Amino acid sequence: MPANPSYSHRNRNQITLTAAIILLAGSTVFALSYLPWFGYLRGERNENPYDLVALDKQDAATREKTINQWAEEWKTLPEEQRMDRADQFLNAVVDLMEEKLDLRQSQKVETKGLIKGAAMVATQSGIREDMPPERREKMRELSEKIRGQLESILTPEQRGTFKEMMEERDRRLRPHRPGASPGERP
Repeated sequence: MPANPSYSHRNRNQITLTAAIILLAGSTVFALSYLPWFGYLRGERNENPYDLVALDKQDAATREKTINQWAEEWKTLPEEQRMDRADQFLNAVVDLMEEKLDLRQSQKVETKGLIKGAAMVATQSGIREDMPPERREKMRELSEKIRGQLESILTPEQRGTFKEMMEERDRRLRPHRPGASPGERP
């Protein structure tokens, strides 16, 4: 008596489906484990040495120690590495803003452009080489201009959070600014 054709056909379909599921699961595990595009899903450590998101979560003493280590390390870097580190720091600023403000992709692109543009203006215009009083005033003007442009990108809720971020940042960084008085804006 011949075998039931529907039974063998159903058996082949189950085997094919099982093989497809195993193949899909294996390729998913491979992709998540090895392909760099899926690094964000693996929770890889940030390659950027200036992880401001993690810094923000540290207690005050640890944060102070980390900032001092960054400052000391910066002093020892050769000029070509300083440029790379400055770029990494700017990326860390954008990452922090993205996390705190929940930026959309378009906002992140505009924010990154504004911040990097301001850094380029500060470098190319010679602000960084000015004497401290003039430099402080010019940087304050540039900072206010950029803050205004950033606020125009943000939603009203994000603007409130951004203002709180800037006040917190100013409060934390004020002790690190030589010659800055306690009530002085950065």
